[in-house]
Amino acid sequence: MKGKHDIAFAAVLLMSATLIGFGYQFSYQHAMKQQEDAAEVVPAPQSVSTQGEAQEAPQEAPTPGEGYYLAYLNGYVVVYYADKHTIYEVTDIELTGLPEEVQGEILEGKYIQDVKDLYGFLENYSS
Repeated sequence: MKGKHDIAFAAVLLMSATLIGFGYQFSYQHAMKQQEDAAEVVPAPQSVSTQGEAQEAPQEAPTPGEGYYLAYLNGYVVVYYADKHTIYEVTDIELTGLPEEVQGEILEGKYIQDVKDLYGFLENYSS
């Protein structure tokens, strides 16, 4: 009688191990599929649309005293040369993330004298 119980116990143990193996394999395959699906999702490219035509920046550096103007374009802070038409730099600083006083200055066209002050401002407000 003891032999029958040993065989039955071994069969149950083998069946349990087989079921655990299948369960592990199924969960592993499911996790791999989810990871592949997540890797296939490509974020949509972001674009900035403007009105008018783009102008190339002058090749030479601006002369001292010309300065820069900060304005906004599509919700972001943009740096223009003193001519107020040629873009010097488009930043990733959102206008709404700035203090209200600074937002007002930028909406009016904040003037900055030189490149040192410009980069000081940009460093203070970039994230």
